[in-house]
Amino acid sequence: MCSTWGKNFCRMLPEGSVKGKAVIEVGAYDVNGSCRPWIVQQLPASYIGTDMVPGPNVDIVCTGTELPAVCGESSADVLICTEVLEHVEEWFSFLDAIWSVIKPGGILLLTTRSPGFPLHNYPADWWRFTVRGMLTIFEDQELLTVTADPTTDPGVGVIIRKRTSDLTAVQAYSMQSPVL
Repeated sequence: MCSTWGKNFCRMLPEGSVKGKAVIEVGAYDVNGSCRPWIVQQLPASYIGTDMVPGPNVDIVCTGTELPAVCGESSADVLICTEVLEHVEEWFSFLDAIWSVIKPGGILLLTTRSPGFPLHNYPADWWRFTVRGMLTIFEDQELLTVTADPTTDPGVGVIIRKRTSDLTAVQAYSMQSPVL
């Protein structure tokens, strides 16, 4: 799934970060658009779209927590996850799992919804995240871009370079309210 802003946010990846690289997209089922066409134009070595159900742009069916077993740890140079995190009840386990798939020095591009965005149960809707929350969750990593969705739809986007394997802030931060 990918909003219009999510598709445009993908264009904020650092220049040269995709060409010749292994790219994995989590939540690739094309419901309302995809950044895949633009990413493929950047000539990655490979592009694998994953989702928990088969459909358009889905190459492998698996959940995010199954991703390390299916694709392998440290297998992605770039991992894209747009408009998924708010739909995952155990978001910290999900984030930890997809983080392990990113190679050291690799990049995570993530967008999600913020407080004020209406519920959209596809398949469920659990959380809202803020810029401050993303800064806390990824405090030990190299934050390349952290921004609020500039449209009228409240959301947040981050582009992060992986410094360390651990997301130490995730477990502690996850114990707070549904607005993170």
